[in-house]
Amino acid sequence: VVLRSDAIPGVLRRLHDDYFVLEHNASRLQGYRTEYFDSAGLRNYHEHHNQRRMRLKVRYRSYLSSCSTFFEVKRNVDGRTVKDRRRSRQPGGRLWHDDAEFFNGLTGWDPDLLVPSLTVDYERILLVKRDLTERVTIDLGMRFHGRGCATQAEALAICEFKQPAMDQHSPAMAAVQQRPRKFS
Repeated sequence: VVLRSDAIPGVLRRLHDDYFVLEHNASRLQGYRTEYFDSAGLRNYHEHHNQRRMRLKVRYRSYLSSCSTFFEVKRNVDGRTVKDRRRSRQPGGRLWHDDAEFFNGLTGWDPDLLVPSLTVDYERILLVKRDLTERVTIDLGMRFHGRGCATQAEALAICEFKQPAMDQHSPAMAAVQQRPRKFS
């Protein structure tokens, strides 16, 4: 769900009784950096956008508050998302050798075809339903840069619901007052 960021305080007030908020180092707002890699022709992006059955996302996800980074390969295999990841370090403009080998082993693709395509910096609030059946991420302050361009979406918040099965009656969905729709 895409909301205006100024709606988030009201959403959080409505969820106070039903959800825990993750805190790390006494902060409920965690910094993230996601660096995507793709072919020069953006093959992965186009396959994702066109909802191809076999598609990939290749990225480094850095958790800035804990100074940890993971290399991740997300694959859509017959309608199911499979995410493989390994501990790594921030990429510095290229795939690290061990990560390239990991990628090749999972996909059979030549990792030399991958180049940096997009970096997204943002802050995240993570909510966990008190009965542990749902997680909700709220991403704020998004800044995008790559391939010589930069932009930001400071006025937007992206809420993602992570549930075992879609529950449109969950307190979080009621609090955002919108039905979820695909956004990538």
